[in-house]
Amino acid sequence: MSDPTIPPSPGTADTAHLRRRAEQAAALARQMDAHVGSRIRERRLELGLTQQDLSAALAISYQQVQKYETGNNRVSAGKLYAIARALDVTPDYFFDYFVGAAEPPAPPVSRDALALARACDAVANDRVRENLTQLIRALSQTWPPEQRGHTDQADQTDDQGDQTGG
Repeated sequence: MSDPTIPPSPGTADTAHLRRRAEQAAALARQMDAHVGSRIRERRLELGLTQQDLSAALAISYQQVQKYETGNNRVSAGKLYAIARALDVTPDYFFDYFVGAAEPPAPPVSRDALALARACDAVANDRVRENLTQLIRALSQTWPPEQRGHTDQADQTDDQGDQTGG
């Protein structure tokens, strides 16, 4: 029988439990880094900024912004505060909808959807804006769901319908 007053030796179940908890904490931290990065990207796109625009405001390279947005580099507290100021949000914005949040995360928003929303918001006449919204809803329902997405083929066609080869 083992003596309960003697601490367990390394490699026992207690150490394995601590190791598992440390691995879980590291995995959660990686998920948080990716989440914060995606929220940085989302907000940057909402404002119509490029990575270069944000990097200039932060006095860092656009590659560093890219690494933050992908979660490859962890954002320090001070840098997160600077990013929040540059993107006109509070730092807690970047943690919204993380695992365990009361509300599910919002689906990712495309550049086209953001551009459309900005253009619609710019219409001063409420009636015209409502009619535009109804038109867009009607158009979105005219194609089968599998054909509603953005395709690479459309990216390769210029204004005259000719293939651009790119």
